Amino acid sequence: MTEFLMTVVALFAIMDPLGNIGILIAITDGDTPQYRTHQVWRGHLYAGVLLLIFYFVGGQIMHFFGITIDAVRVAGGLILVKIGFDLLSMREETRSTREEQSDDLRRKDCSFFPLAMPLVAGPGALTLVLTKSGDASHAIGEAMVGDTVAILVATGGSLAILLSTRWFVRVLGVSGMAAVSRVMGFILVCISVQMIILGVKGVMN
Repeated sequence: MTEFLMTVVALFAIMDPLGNIGILIAITDGDTPQYRTHQVWRGHLYAGVLLLIFYFVGGQIMHFFGITIDAVRVAGGLILVKIGFDLLSMREETRSTREEQSDDLRRKDCSFFPLAMPLVAGPGALTLVLTKSGDASHAIGEAMVGDTVAILVATGGSLAILLSTRWFVRVLGVSGMAAVSRVMGFILVCISVQMIILGVKGVMN
């Protein structure tokens, strides 16, 4: 249960749905509420499928390239630390470049890019599920079921928030959503550092 909750919290922090609200409003500017809802549903469906694919085939990918779980823990932890610090400082570089954001505004269908990837199932989320998939203790029974459910719960939580975009903007406002994103960023940094510690311990052993 502890591992399940850590996975849900880490994934949810990486997805940062409150931080994605502003981007969603920008890339669907001029669209009807019904069309925006349709895009959000499709985007999260794509994101959930991507995360599950990476989880179930990630171990085989690591085995093919001869990558150890400790290497993935350290590398993944460093990537997630960067994302966590960007959330704390409210920087957008880990999501997309300025050129990509300009291109996003011209796209009619934004469900796969940029909504599903890189906003929901971005490099950080894919790295996390890849790390879980490469851990031998997560390759059997309850752990695998727990990880799968955690992916679905985190994706579902992001979906619920982005479907309630107008409500969150009205209740929390920009400053409120920024404060929540910073808290999630701090939690993500702590989880990432723990991943790096476990990876380094494995290498030393």
